[in-house]
Amino acid sequence: QIPLKQIQAFTALFHQDTAKAIILLNDTLQENTNQPQILALLGDLYIKSKNYSKAIQTYTKGLKYDSSLTYNLALTYASLKHADSTLFWLTQYLKTSNKIAENKLRTQPEFMFLSSFSDWDVLWKKEWYNDLEQRLSEIQYLYEQKQLNELIEVIQEAKKKYPQNPDLLIWE
Repeated sequence: QIPLKQIQAFTALFHQDTAKAIILLNDTLQENTNQPQILALLGDLYIKSKNYSKAIQTYTKGLKYDSSLTYNLALTYASLKHADSTLFWLTQYLKTSNKIAENKLRTQPEFMFLSSFSDWDVLWKKEWYNDLEQRLSEIQYLYEQKQLNELIEVIQEAKKKYPQNPDLLIWE
């Protein structure tokens, strides 16, 4: 059963009352700290409120439950234009599974300030994505570009190598 304060927090968000939602979500975490989705949402709300230090603190707490929050930390530090911390957390994120496609990360506006740093180029010299992840990234790109003939070809080619992959089955 969803705790009452959590429901109230979602209602507050619906009514765009971020401050009240933050209070209610913190109350929910007092009752049960093992709630990675709530920690992620709370961190996002701190970002929205421009309370970056609280966002960093909250995302860091959530890391023990969800390693993908390294991405949220990278974005938070990027908002602060802290290159070293952004690169550190982005590197940690790239070590996780279920990453955002490489072409999306490399062109994400929040990270564009890093292009003037040599470490940005060094970061992308490493092969962070396996063959399947690269193919899925290409499929997503072709879909977004509405290049349907190429999209179909890439999906069919990928299915030969990964016939039971659930992501490819969905794309098919």
